[in-house]
Amino acid sequence: MPTKAELYAQMADKVATQLTGSWQEWAGFLTTASRLYKYPFHEQLMIYAQRPDATACAEYDLWNEKMGRYVRRGSKGIALVDDSGDRPRLRYVFDISDTGTREYSRTPWLWQLEERHLDSVQAMLERTYDVSGDDLAGQLMSVTWEIIKGLTFKTAGTYNTTNTRTNIFYKNGSKEAYRNGQKPYGQTQMPMRDMNFPTVDPADPLRLTDEEEELLHTLELSFRHNARLHEHVRFLYSNGSMYKCCNSNLLYHGCIPMTENREFDGLMVGGKMYRGKELMDFIDTQVKNAYFLPEDAPEKEACRDFMWYLWNGAKSPVFGKDKNRSFEHYFIEDPEVMRETMNPYYQLSEEEETCDMILKEFGLPTKGSHIINGHMPVKIKSGETPIRAGGKLFIIDGGLSKAYQERTGIAGYTLIFNSHHLALAEHKPFDPERERTPKVYIVEKMQKRITVADTDEGKELAGRIEDLKELLKAYRSGLLKERVR
Repeated sequence: MPTKAELYAQMADKVATQLTGSWQEWAGFLTTASRLYKYPFHEQLMIYAQRPDATACAEYDLWNEKMGRYVRRGSKGIALVDDSGDRPRLRYVFDISDTGTREYSRTPWLWQLEERHLDSVQAMLERTYDVSGDDLAGQLMSVTWEIIKGLTFKTAGTYNTTNTRTNIFYKNGSKEAYRNGQKPYGQTQMPMRDMNFPTVDPADPLRLTDEEEELLHTLELSFRHNARLHEHVRFLYSNGSMYKCCNSNLLYHGCIPMTENREFDGLMVGGKMYRGKELMDFIDTQVKNAYFLPEDAPEKEACRDFMWYLWNGAKSPVFGKDKNRSFEHYFIEDPEVMRETMNPYYQLSEEEETCDMILKEFGLPTKGSHIINGHMPVKIKSGETPIRAGGKLFIIDGGLSKAYQERTGIAGYTLIFNSHHLALAEHKPFDPERERTPKVYIVEKMQKRITVADTDEGKELAGRIEDLKELLKAYRSGLLKERVR
């Protein structure tokens, strides 16, 4: 049975889900949060869930001892989850509306921005963050960017990890770039496009401010205590995999790392070289170990390091590029430096010979089999097609993301595979004012209708039937004796 702390945490998760459901809910939460700006996000959620009209909250002792106010009898406290100890516990705060005054009582000062304050606030923002403008909203957007930019710069500089067991090493040059105003690329020094970092300490460029520490801690708590998120993540780790073979179809996201010579590229880990299907199986094991192994398991740290490699490693199937240039996109002007070279797979896979080689590697027949490949949006506007390599490769990207739709012209595809044919449903960008029924067209008809016996599940059932027949034969011949009780 869940504890009270767990029940309240679940309530906060439910509210967090509701907030994303409508702008009215989100605006209501922001109104409450603006009055309670000193509380971290997860506590603002809990206050909003219980008392959306709260204006000033504090614990019982603070009201009584520091503010000289008493909490009215029968007032119900607002429960907050405190996870600073070994296990979560509840602490309670009370809104000012739950309190009464005495002769010497103090009234808390509630922050408000009035018209007469605008000039001094804008001057402070310009002085502190070097952002000017007549519009406060625009200034605040610029300040937000400066804060995010500084936080990105610092956290990027902490992605320096070496693990001798996995032979993984990667380093980001944030600190050196800040001190020199330029970042080295081979023999060339590339100047930073922007050296305005108001939240960066020149003596220790990667040190987080107290506010940044609190922000990251709040984000961490939001991830750690989100029951719905953990439910989804556990489902993915329990049921997902790097690839899936189903009814002569090979499904995977990203790529199978290859060399320009049309060979499977290898990744050396712990003194052993992995490539092709063996690499995908190895990654599958490492990923699941990173999640499911106990915290004190000696291998868990190496598996977690490997997860970082999957995020931006040159031979990672889910990254598929030579380098991660996120830092350069933010801070370097030269487009050549921003270039990320795609793995040769993406060009070679458009040839039937390559697809046949991949299908054989995964134990599938070359005739009648398909590769269903995610990750790459199909740019219909540029004349691209999702069907490649003579119909052996289907590029099925989610594409529902609005950010891609300007480049692609569509909102992605759904592959339909039934007993008669393979078909593609081409989705249009969502428009609440128009009917957006997807365009469905058949891309391959089956030579004969597929029956259950032709599917992987049918073959498994046929194997079980044969096992039962052998069992029955053994019983009838007397090899198996009936047990008498």
